[in-house]
Amino acid sequence: MLVAAAAVVALSFGLAISAEQQAARQLEDAQAELAGARSAIAAHATVMRTQGEALVAAAQSSTGPNRDHVILDAQSMIADAARLDATASLLASQARLLGEHPGQSVRSNLAYIHETGAALVTEGDQLVAQAAAVRDHAAGMEALAGAGGDDIVARSITMLRDDADRLADAGQRTRSIGAALSQVGEQFMRSLGR
Repeated sequence: MLVAAAAVVALSFGLAISAEQQAARQLEDAQAELAGARSAIAAHATVMRTQGEALVAAAQSSTGPNRDHVILDAQSMIADAARLDATASLLASQARLLGEHPGQSVRSNLAYIHETGAALVTEGDQLVAQAAAVRDHAAGMEALAGAGGDDIVARSITMLRDDADRLADAGQRTRSIGAALSQVGEQFMRSLGR
């Protein structure tokens, strides 16, 4: 009876260690994904900022009737670029925090891993929602272009669509990583019977 109980304890301990090792491997994978997403999102931000600044300059030298509207759109692109910079910084800090103590027990960080995942999912959802709003605005600008808008409006529409694509990509990447981190935390907690 005592031998059977010891065997159960040893098996449970072995399963917990195995689950911890698997979770640690999954966290290493998530770190690599965080780094890759951070690079892609930072690159999106750079392109968006460059396009926004170029559009501001073009609109300011325009004499068309939609000049002020296009300047506001360009300033929104620059603000979206700053938002992506902030997301890239968030991903970099999360990757750094997850990797600071690679030898430490994953067990002690379960709540942090789960909270990080949830925060990244929320950030991703917000970026995807912003992308949808930018697409809607671009569609509205098409009506303006059809009603005699100038060349600068057409240029704005193209850039807004590109902006929306970059925001959506950033949101999907961020959400995907967040979901993976949450899943790691939940799986490990289940394996420990929590």
